[in-house]
Amino acid sequence: MEAITRVRSTFVAADGNDVSKVSTNLGGDLITMPWIYKLLLEGRVFIGGMGIEGTDPDGAGTLAEESPTWMLRANNGIVAIPLHIRLQLTTEGGAAPDAYLAYVNTGTGTPIAYTSGTAGHVSNALGGERRDPGAVFEYTVTVGTHTSAQDVVLWQTKDMPDDILTVVGVDVDGGSVETPAGAVSTVNIPLYPTIPLAIANGSFLAFYSVTASTDSKWRPTFVWAEIDETQIP
Repeated sequence: MEAITRVRSTFVAADGNDVSKVSTNLGGDLITMPWIYKLLLEGRVFIGGMGIEGTDPDGAGTLAEESPTWMLRANNGIVAIPLHIRLQLTTEGGAAPDAYLAYVNTGTGTPIAYTSGTAGHVSNALGGERRDPGAVFEYTVTVGTHTSAQDVVLWQTKDMPDDILTVVGVDVDGGSVETPAGAVSTVNIPLYPTIPLAIANGSFLAFYSVTASTDSKWRPTFVWAEIDETQIP
């Protein structure tokens, strides 16, 4: 009996160049690669945060729309698609620390100006220096004025208990406080495909760390993919 094998077809452009490859299974159905992995192999997925020996930036003493602790923003010509965000509270500061993650969009396509910021660490998820990020990933940022109607809170934790790390975490539980949802000092926010969100046309993601007295510190990890604006359907 003749063996049945998987068929691989090659499409050739008019100039003779191979333009794409398609695999089929035994039933003749196309075997496709998930879109996000295609972007990964094209060098379009990035991971931003702080290094192992990096110093986490201080949060703010009061909540101010113009003072995000961290910001992810797309430059002109780039669409950034947030995939996942991990936030870890490393220093609780004083009483009742708060934290917010917001999507900011003026609705006009005009970017909100920002005048200062320090670049975070960004790595290409494919490895090497195959492609530089088009998005801006910075901390301790000062941005231009915008109204509360131009931002939407995606996640927040407000008035966290005092001494949750330095007393309960260290003295009672050896460095971690557990809840039914996991370690209370760390939160994972899956944005894709849970929240269909893209950053372009002047919009950005802003993370705010706020404590009324001594500043708290959060160590975030942002993961995002990028496409060119010309590729928008």
